[in-house]
Amino acid sequence: MISVITICYNAEREIGWTVESVLSQSYKNIDYIIVDGGSVDSTLNEIEIVTKKYPTRNVKIISEPDKGIYDAMNKGIKRASGDWVCMMNAGDRFANNEVLANVFSKPIPANISFLYSDFYKATSFGRYFIVPTHCNEDSRTLVHQSVIYRKNLHERFGYYIVTPKIIISDYLFFLQIPVEETMKVDTVIAKYEGGGVSETGSWCKQQGLCANVVFRHGSFWTLYIDFLKWRLKHSIPLRWREWFRIKLLCLQTKIPSS
Repeated sequence: MISVITICYNAEREIGWTVESVLSQSYKNIDYIIVDGGSVDSTLNEIEIVTKKYPTRNVKIISEPDKGIYDAMNKGIKRASGDWVCMMNAGDRFANNEVLANVFSKPIPANISFLYSDFYKATSFGRYFIVPTHCNEDSRTLVHQSVIYRKNLHERFGYYIVTPKIIISDYLFFLQIPVEETMKVDTVIAKYEGGGVSETGSWCKQQGLCANVVFRHGSFWTLYIDFLKWRLKHSIPLRWREWFRIKLLCLQTKIPSS
C-alpha cells in the first residue's frame, strides 16, 4: 500500500484538481491523507465535493492549526498506514491517472527504498516543460512531488525538521538516503505547479548549496560559484527562461498542454 499525503491551507482554487488526481488513480491500494492547516476559506468544501465522487476510497482528513509545511507533512506521515509514502501537495498533480499503477507494475528490489523521476513543471503562461532529475554521490536534483519512498526511512533518519529558519527540510532528508537505495523510474510522477516558499527569493537556494557542502557534494568554492551562476540566471526574466526551456526541450519530449 502507498500513502499519498496532501497538505494544504486556504487552497480553495487548486485543492480540487490535486485531490482529483489522487483519487482518480487506477491503482487501488492507496491510503490518502489530507492535512489541512485550519483553512478559513472553502478548501474543506472543495475537498468534500471531490471525495464524495469516490466513496470507496480510503480518505483521512485532518484539519487543525499547524507549525508550518513540514509539521503538516510529519502529521500526515505519522498517520500513514502504507509501506510507501508520496507527497502531493495542494496545486500539484500526478502526471496522469496511471502513474502509481505503472510505478508498482514491476517488483521493486528489496534494497531499494527511494524512487524518483523527472517531473513536469508549469510555466507562468500555462505550458509545461520536463525537468530532468538525478541522484548520485555528487548532486541530487529532486522535488518531493516526484519522489516515492518507503515510510520506514523516517525510522532511520527522523522526520522533517520543523523550524521557521529551515525551508529545505525535505531536501535535508533526501540527502541522507544512501545512493545505492535509490532508483529512477521511467514513469514521470508529477506535474509541479511551483511558486511555493522554496521558490521565493534566494534563501532556499542558499540553504540548499550550504547543505550540499555539509554532505560533501561540493566545496565552499563550488558553493560560491554555483550561487553566482544562479543569480546570473535569475537576472533573466522568468518568462524568457521558461520560453527558452520549452523551445529547447519540446523538440525532444512530448509536453502536456494542461
